[in-house]
Amino acid sequence: MSYDQVTANCIKRERALRRGLEDLCRSNYSVMRALDKEMKKPSDVDRGKRIAEIVSHLELKTDFAMHFDLNYGFKKISNAKAKP
Repeated sequence: MSYDQVTANCIKRERALRRGLEDLCRSNYSVMRALDKEMKKPSDVDRGKRIAEIVSHLELKTDFAMHFDLNYGFKKISNAKAKP
């Protein structure tokens, strides 16, 4: 593989990582806005369920980014979640 091919591959990978990171950031902001909106509502069982759904969505998006953008395996993702 030539130097130019390696450079082109690195640039493509960087762009893909940036897109993945931008998507994750947009998703995080969207989740934070939804969470903030829910927290302003009166406390009840349904609110707790909605908050759990919001957090689950954020966790799914983070797992997606770790797996597809960072090429983490499922075991590595699981280990990352276990760390405080």
